[in-house]
Amino acid sequence: MGSTIKRPFRTFNGADWDTHYFDTSEDMIKSGWVQSLGEARCYRKLPGGQIYIFGYGDLTTNASGTATQTITLPIAFPNKFVSLTDGIYEIGDSTWTVGQLILMKVGLSQVKIVINGAAPNKIFRVSFEAKGY
Repeated sequence: MGSTIKRPFRTFNGADWDTHYFDTSEDMIKSGWVQSLGEARCYRKLPGGQIYIFGYGDLTTNASGTATQTITLPIAFPNKFVSLTDGIYEIGDSTWTVGQLILMKVGLSQVKIVINGAAPNKIFRVSFEAKGY
């Protein structure tokens, strides 16, 4: 079987050389994007300026079943915080429920997590995905 060749194909059009790109995969991107892969926080900034941030925070509820944590993002959005999504589960025992989970942006560089109505003295992991530019 032949090998996959990942390079542009050039043809002369009579006046200049044209470059044809038949397939583009992530390993072909030479520059323009930056990323940092950490366990609890990671991000990728694409060549066009779009930024994707993924991470999580571990919150321990108090005796009333509430917890709050503000997380500083690994990279701030220079212009606009576009979207924020979340997911939650209880570490060690996934049978506990949460009455209310609030995830909100704080400026262009922080995320605030608030848990209300959860089981007391439990550790919850709240994952988030933030997008912006």
